[in-house]
Amino acid sequence: MSATGRSVERETGRRGWSQERALLAAAAIIIGGALTAGILAADAPLLVVVGASVLFLAIAMVLRPDIATLAGIGLIYSNAAVVLVRFHGAPAFVAAMVPLLLVVPLARDLVVRRLPVVAPQPLRWMLVLFGIYLVSALFSADTKRSWDEVVVFISEGLLLYFLVINVVRSPEMLRGVTWVLLAGGALVSLAAVHQAVTGNYDSNYFGFAQADALIRTGVTTLTGDVLVPRMAGSIGETNRFAQTMLMLVPLGIFRAISERSTLLRLTAGLMTLLITLGVVLSFSRGAAVGLAALVLALLVLRMIRARYVVAMVVVLAAILIAFPQYTNRITSLAGVGGLDSAGTSAVDNSLLSRATETLSAALVMVDHPVIGVGPGMFPAYYEAYANTVGLLVRNDIERQAHNLYLGFGAELGLPGLIVFLLIGYSVVRMLLAARRASIVKRPDLERLTTPFLLALMTYYVTGMFLHLSFARFYWLMLAVATAAAVVTLREMASADEPAATQARVMPRGVRGQRPVNQSV
Repeated sequence: MSATGRSVERETGRRGWSQERALLAAAAIIIGGALTAGILAADAPLLVVVGASVLFLAIAMVLRPDIATLAGIGLIYSNAAVVLVRFHGAPAFVAAMVPLLLVVPLARDLVVRRLPVVAPQPLRWMLVLFGIYLVSALFSADTKRSWDEVVVFISEGLLLYFLVINVVRSPEMLRGVTWVLLAGGALVSLAAVHQAVTGNYDSNYFGFAQADALIRTGVTTLTGDVLVPRMAGSIGETNRFAQTMLMLVPLGIFRAISERSTLLRLTAGLMTLLITLGVVLSFSRGAAVGLAALVLALLVLRMIRARYVVAMVVVLAAILIAFPQYTNRITSLAGVGGLDSAGTSAVDNSLLSRATETLSAALVMVDHPVIGVGPGMFPAYYEAYANTVGLLVRNDIERQAHNLYLGFGAELGLPGLIVFLLIGYSVVRMLLAARRASIVKRPDLERLTTPFLLALMTYYVTGMFLHLSFARFYWLMLAVATAAAVVTLREMASADEPAATQARVMPRGVRGQRPVNQSV
C-alpha cells in the first residue's frame, strides 16, 4: 500500500474512532438522563424539562464544542441558571457551573488544536486587580465578608474573562455570540413587556419577569396616587435589569442595519425594540441618561447614517408617549439642581439618598486612599459617613455607594480604582484600534466590533449612578468586547500585512495567533 493510502487509512480510522467515541458518550448521557428523569418526574416536572434540555445540550456539546460557548454565554446573560436556583429549587452549584461550560471549547482549542493562549493587556491588568483584592481583603475589618467578594471576582470576573477571550476566536463565533446575547435579552424583555401590558403582576413568569417596587404615574384618583410596578426582569433589581439590557441596544442596532438577510435585519430590529421596551419599563433614570448618551454618540461620531439615528429618536419618542410615567421619572432629574440652589425641597428622597451614599463613598475613599476599607465593606461604613454628609441618611437596609467609581475607590482604594479604569481603558483602546484597522477594508468586522465600544460606554455612563453589583454581566460584556478587538485585529493583520506590520498593528498579547475558522 502506498504512503498516501496508509495516510488516508489512518485519517479515516481516526475519524471513525472519533465518531464512535461521540456516539458512546451520547448513549451514556441519554441513559443517565433517562434514569434521572424517571426519578424526578413525580416530584419536579419542571426539573425534568430542564434536565431534558441539559441532556440535549450535552449531546450537542460532545458533537460540537462551540455550542457550549453559545449556551454558556446565553445562560449567563439571561440569568437563567440563577433563576433555576432561586425559584425552582435547583442546587446552588448549578449557577456556579455555567461558566465552566466554556472549558469544553477551551480544551479543544488549547489541547486538540494547540492554539496559543490569548493574553492581551487587559488580562494582565485584571491579574493586578486580583492582587489588590487580596491585599485589601487581608486588612478588612470583616475578612470573611471581603473574602466572599474576592471569590466572586475570581469566578465572575477573572475566570469568566479568561474563558471568553480564549473561546471566541473567529468572526463567525463573535457574530454567533452577538445573536445569542440579543436573543437572551429579547426573551427576558418580552416577558417583562407582556407582564406590563397585561397587568399580570401576580405571576413572575417562572422567575423571568420579576416586578419590583412601585412608582407614581402622575395620576391621582379619589383613593390616592396611581402606582405602577417597575420591571426587574430575570435579575430582580430594576436598575440592574435596565443597565444590563441597555448594553444590548447598540448590538441590536448594528445587526439590524448590517445583516444581509432581510429576515435577520427585521429579527434584530424586533429584538432591539423589545430590549429597549424592557429598559423603559424598568423606569430607571440612570438608564435614560445612558440611552441619551448612546443616541448622542451615534449622531456625533457618525457611526451609522443619520436616517437611522432619526428613526431611533422617533421610536424612542413614541415609546415615551406610550409610557408617560417614564417621562415623569426622567424630568425629576431636573431637581438635582435643588441641592445647590433651593435646598432639598425640590429634590425627591431617592435622589437625596443617592447623593448621600455617593458623597459618603467619596469621604471613605479620602480617609482610606491606599487599600480602601475592603471588598464589599462600604455598607459597614455608610452610616457614620452619611451622618457627616447629612442630606438623607437611611439605615433600613444596607446602603451601597451607588457610584461605580467612588464605590471601587472606597473599597479598594485609589490603586484599585486606577487599575479598574486601566482595564476598561485598555479594552476601549483595542476596540478603537480594531475599528480604525477594519472600517475601510473589512466593514463587516467593523460592524461586529463597534457596537461593543458603545455597549461599554452605556455601562460606564450608568455606572455614575450604580455601584458594581451583578458584576458578571459587566465582565462578560468586557470579555466579548476584548475578543471582538482581538479577532478583528488578527484578521486584519493576517489578511495582507507582512509580519513586521502585524507586530506593529496588533497589541501585545495577541500577536502570532493563527486565525481559526469556527463557524457556528
